[in-house]
Amino acid sequence: MPHLKRKVPSHRGPHGSAPRSTPPVAAHVGALATAMRPWRLLVALLLCALLLPAAVSTAQAQPKTAERGRVSGSIVGAPEGVKLEGTRVVLVQFKLDEQGQPKGSPVETSTADAKGKYAFNNVPVAGQTVYQVGATVNGQLVGSQPFTFPEGKLHVSLNLQYPHLVSDGSAVHIEQGLIAVEPRRGAVLITEVLHLLNPGPDVIEGVQHPLELNLPSGAEHLEVIREIQQSNGHERLGSKLLFYGNLEPGATTIAYRYTLPVWLGTVKLHKEYPHPVDNLSVLTPHDSLRMDTARFEAKEPQTIQGSRYDSWVATDIAALTPVSLRMSGVPVPQQVYLVPTAGFVLLMVGMVGWFMLRRLPRGDGDDEDSA
Repeated sequence: MPHLKRKVPSHRGPHGSAPRSTPPVAAHVGALATAMRPWRLLVALLLCALLLPAAVSTAQAQPKTAERGRVSGSIVGAPEGVKLEGTRVVLVQFKLDEQGQPKGSPVETSTADAKGKYAFNNVPVAGQTVYQVGATVNGQLVGSQPFTFPEGKLHVSLNLQYPHLVSDGSAVHIEQGLIAVEPRRGAVLITEVLHLLNPGPDVIEGVQHPLELNLPSGAEHLEVIREIQQSNGHERLGSKLLFYGNLEPGATTIAYRYTLPVWLGTVKLHKEYPHPVDNLSVLTPHDSLRMDTARFEAKEPQTIQGSRYDSWVATDIAALTPVSLRMSGVPVPQQVYLVPTAGFVLLMVGMVGWFMLRRLPRGDGDDEDSA
């Protein structure tokens, strides 16, 4: 990612106007992102737990289950001089609801000692349950990976690794991506949702070295829906979209949308991603467009928040590999057909006139030559 001077543009709509009304597909971005990767809720719930002590008290007051377990560990890797004693550590529990989505709440809190050690001694253990531990150290959110109690075990030991700031982002990949295409009259609205995964324990610096994404040729009316960090912003430089903000360990979700012009009901989307893509999905409203692509495999239609979508999926896309989609069947305004129709009529009139002139009798000069 190149070194560029940071600039934070206004978050208003295109051409400086007020933001437009939310289109149907864009209105479902949150649901689409959650459906693609349910564990994106983990960090948000950890933050809520750390900021809302009352929520923990309420959760702890719930009736005890038959089995209780223990989770213990230490906060490690904090910079020298950072005080660990008294750090509040939160344990969050997640269960799957009837739709298969995680529902989480904080169930217990602990306080770290001077060496960063913590323990939860009264953890409810149940099937179909996932846990995560988190704390805020020196203003930095430190969280564990989701975990479960091994079968037959009632004790889990894990450490919370304090992340350090690094500049090497080569290990980052796009764990899951979504391209939602919605036809408009004379254009298509593209909404992209990307789940970036930083697999290492360190924070990747992204203020001086922003994340750089490619926009397809002809992209207009760009609007960013979700950024890496709201305080750092984004910037468009021609066909490049730059996101400023550090990438925390684990997953980060960004989302943006734009329009592409259509020619005679057909549009082609061609772009590349700077990082490998594990899974890329394309969604269109059911029976609204015809898709022509060799890379993507058609899947069964999906229903998301009551709306039905046709879907295509591609996997294991290498970095900078071209991704091409050709879509037809987009509604075209009537006036678009008037120009070529008028041109055709004028051409026919010209050809008829030329033919008639060739058929007219020759003038007097031609008669004298024939005599």
